[in-house]
Amino acid sequence: MNENWTKFIELYLKGELSPEDTSKLEAELERNPEMQKSLELQKQIHEAAKRSGERQIVKAARKSYH
Repeated sequence: MNENWTKFIELYLKGELSPEDTSKLEAELERNPEMQKSLELQKQIHEAAKRSGERQIVKAARKSYH
């Protein structure tokens, strides 16, 4: 995986790319299946991190309830 892709994809998922860079990235995604796989992996990582954080909140709430 290209290290530069990871950085751009991360910024893309956070919504921090400029409109011009977003267009460039999306055009590259259409042409490059390997980059598409990288995007999907990053999405999965983001979702897993989000779920993990939510789990911690639920555990803390449960402890304070009991």
